[in-house]
Amino acid sequence: MERYALQLQAGMVDKRRKILDMAMDSRILQLEQQVAKLKRENEALRKENEAMRKALNKRDLNLIKNF
Repeated sequence: MERYALQLQAGMVDKRRKILDMAMDSRILQLEQQVAKLKRENEALRKENEAMRKALNKRDLNLIKNF
């Protein structure tokens, strides 16, 4: 009887572990998707920043020429 109880308990631990693993896998996937989205956003902002920097330099050059 005691052996059966231990086997039953071991099965419950495995079921809980499987549920936790599934939840953790889901969370990891969610975080990976968030990281990918943030990387895309970061790249877009870098490009926008570079374009603004070029426009600012061009404006500064025009100001110097007209001075």
